[in-house]
Amino acid sequence: ELKSYGDQELTALLAIGCGWMMLKDTPDYWTGPFFAASRNFNNAIQRKPNDSRAYLYRAALFEEHVAMLSKTQTTKIVESDETIPTVNLWTETKEVVEPTGQDAITRNAICAALRELDAIWARYTDNMTNPQQKFDGKVRRLNCLRRNIGYVSKKDNATRLKLRQQVIALAQELIKLNENNGDGYFALGQALMEKGDFAAALKAFETAKNKD
Repeated sequence: ELKSYGDQELTALLAIGCGWMMLKDTPDYWTGPFFAASRNFNNAIQRKPNDSRAYLYRAALFEEHVAMLSKTQTTKIVESDETIPTVNLWTETKEVVEPTGQDAITRNAICAALRELDAIWARYTDNMTNPQQKFDGKVRRLNCLRRNIGYVSKKDNATRLKLRQQVIALAQELIKLNENNGDGYFALGQALMEKGDFAAALKAFETAKNKD
């Protein structure tokens, strides 16, 4: 049926996807329309990978999914012990509370949604030719990875370390893309602070402050 739209096939896929998104108030949204919307946006990306619209719609879809899942949790999961210092990091130790039962299942679903968001923005940056779009896409990727760190089990040090390394690498890529933009240095500072390298983090923050 889509072939009948000819040159408007991409527009049709986007419109259909948005139509499914509008059904978010229906009881079966997360088991039916949500996946239909995602499928249509993904098909639109495959049809024209350098068109930004489908990426933005699909990312918004998964951001809503993360928000919905977060609201169902009964166990409070602090996204990052380092970025939300509710205790004195120098003198106190924060007890780690691991979710169990349905909360554990929900956390895994959130991690999966954040990984999908990361994949969306990775593909976005690969296919966009505009330098600012590439920069913005990497910033969004970096934020997805940082959020995922907070949801990964505190006992899974290997995965958390891998994600931190990816965050630092992305921040360095931002600086290479535009060394005059302070956002890259600020992102690097945050990543280094979370790693525990406070001296290097301070240097990155100072550099960010002196940029445009």
